[in-house]
Amino acid sequence: FDGRFYFAGTNGITYFHPDEMYGDASASATVITALGLANKQVRWNNAGTSDDKTFLVPAPPDQLRSLSLPYAERSITISFACMDHSTPLKNNFRYKLEGFHNEWVDAGTVHQATFTNLDPGTYTFRVQGRNSADVWDEQGDAIELIIAPPWWGTWWFRGLVLLAIGGGLYGFYRYRLARAMEVVAVRERIARDLHDEIGSTLSSVSLYSTVAQRKVADKAPEANELLGRITDSTTQVLEAMNDIVWAVNADYDDMASVIKRMHAFAVSVTEARGCKLHLHADEELKTWRLEMTQRKNLYLIFKEAVNNAVKYSGCANLRVELVRDRSAIVLRVSDDGSGFDMNPGSGPGQAQNNGSVGGGNGLANMRNRAAEIPGTLTITSAIAQASSSRSSGGTTVELRFVPGSARRSLEPLS
Repeated sequence: FDGRFYFAGTNGITYFHPDEMYGDASASATVITALGLANKQVRWNNAGTSDDKTFLVPAPPDQLRSLSLPYAERSITISFACMDHSTPLKNNFRYKLEGFHNEWVDAGTVHQATFTNLDPGTYTFRVQGRNSADVWDEQGDAIELIIAPPWWGTWWFRGLVLLAIGGGLYGFYRYRLARAMEVVAVRERIARDLHDEIGSTLSSVSLYSTVAQRKVADKAPEANELLGRITDSTTQVLEAMNDIVWAVNADYDDMASVIKRMHAFAVSVTEARGCKLHLHADEELKTWRLEMTQRKNLYLIFKEAVNNAVKYSGCANLRVELVRDRSAIVLRVSDDGSGFDMNPGSGPGQAQNNGSVGGGNGLANMRNRAAEIPGTLTITSAIAQASSSRSSGGTTVELRFVPGSARRSLEPLS
């Protein structure tokens, strides 16, 4: 016949063909059977009673597609099985945790995987099983694991930290600004008081002494000489007072104001002595700002150097340079006058205490002011030779310092 087997029975005939009993082996389903969190048992809500150590999930593990875990529960054990029960010891497994490692891990006959200390984030666990017929379940089973960040790693906490830092920086800025405004207000009040009260009083003293000097000029020569000294002293004090008022006033903290005042003073002094002035200042320096102490000492050093050159050197030309050398400001005052002897025992940059540099006190004052900035002061001088066809003498005073926030310690040049 056709190769079928026929069997008679009470309810009819049963037949089959032997070839139909053998076909291609099919895969067996792979399922996730259990979840464990460290030493805590995982149950789903309808699995019965639970104690404090039980972690509840909303559905059975084989039906659970996603699981959210707190940061404290980052160690998880996942158990799985292959639905081929003919020869269970021949079932093999492979798994991977996407987001942690994307390569398949051959687990052999081990039917669970453990992951510890997972970082906050989203992972997908996939598992596939191979049955006793050596057929892999390509679809397998999967579950999404979501590890929540700790409270200090959440977006709202980081946002609060950023807000706190921003608020602190803004508060500190407002505090510094308020303190700076208070200092400016105090400086302006001091400048105003000095000008209005002390300045006006000294002007009155100078005026009265001048009038009194004229009235007693012929009657009391000794009194006339004393009144003349009073007038000269008052004039000097007024001039120094004006310098102090200018230095204290915050409106003149920019270098443009310093250069303007330097030019006005140098012109008035050199014109009175018949000396030709050559003044040069870098344009870019006019936008720089100086601290009050630096501005005051810079101007007073300049003033002392110009006064000394005009009064004592007998120069025909006076050169003043105010230039930038990288982050430093360099003031250079030089003349072509008679010069003076440098003290050979003190090394370069030191001078004898003679009149050509302000009677000793002028040089000491300049050095003290340079140290207060802080900066370096260098003085060089050569005595002009009378027999020379052209003057080879002269004195140069150079001040070098770094302004404001760019200030750094400068090594002395002499």
